[in-house]
Amino acid sequence: AAERGVYHSLQHGDMMAAIAARPEASLHLVVFADVLVYVGDLLHVLRDVRSRLAAGGATAMTLEAAEESVPEACRFPEALVCKDERESVKPTQACSGRGWALTVDARFAHCREYVERTAEAAGMAVVLWRYATPRWNRNRPVLGHLFVLEARHHDVRCS
Repeated sequence: AAERGVYHSLQHGDMMAAIAARPEASLHLVVFADVLVYVGDLLHVLRDVRSRLAAGGATAMTLEAAEESVPEACRFPEALVCKDERESVKPTQACSGRGWALTVDARFAHCREYVERTAEAAGMAVVLWRYATPRWNRNRPVLGHLFVLEARHHDVRCS
């Protein structure tokens, strides 16, 4: 990608250090593609990203899902991305606890509701959510989430 010049900026290294090095309100889009599986608690990541997003800025991310089962329509190969069918989802014990868990593959899986609550706490709004297949593992699709979050900006009024 760097050779083809398709990005304004392509960073290699520690993601949090790269984000912290950017001035506040300077980013328009931050993409975490199958990266946040190495982070359990997402609050500090989302707060740091939020502080660097310009007005109208967004972050897109894929996460491994902690939900145990989902509707058949959401399973590969029927759909790489499927619609919201929350009532058919069977949450794991992680979803009734802290909202994320370490998997047997040493990656973190996150519950949808946890990500929604954490985004709100970080000052971001969920503008898109879908089940997705962020990667394949051992020749099988991994159940995941696709989120797009937008930075909420509050009007500051002086009286």
